[in-house]
Amino acid sequence: MIISFAGYDFLDSKACLVCSHVIEGNPILAFFHDDDGDLHFSCGRDAHLEGDWLVVDIEDVITRHSDLYELPTVRMGEIAERNARGEEWMIFRGT
Repeated sequence: MIISFAGYDFLDSKACLVCSHVIEGNPILAFFHDDDGDLHFSCGRDAHLEGDWLVVDIEDVITRHSDLYELPTVRMGEIAERNARGEEWMIFRGT
């Protein structure tokens, strides 16, 4: 199955990195679309340890966080951030 969001189409089995806080139910406040096409979803906290990151299928993320369908286009190499669920996403070029 294909999942369309952030301006792209992805296979529902596409692996992505997700912080454990997001899996536990915290809102996604940061989305990274790496230059190589990898996807990262974060609660927005600065201090994540290596063990805080999980590899999951994108379908698992979208099922838990359907508000991601409202994410504007985020090109490879860009980051989308927001201050809280329901607020506007800000997009900028990653470093």
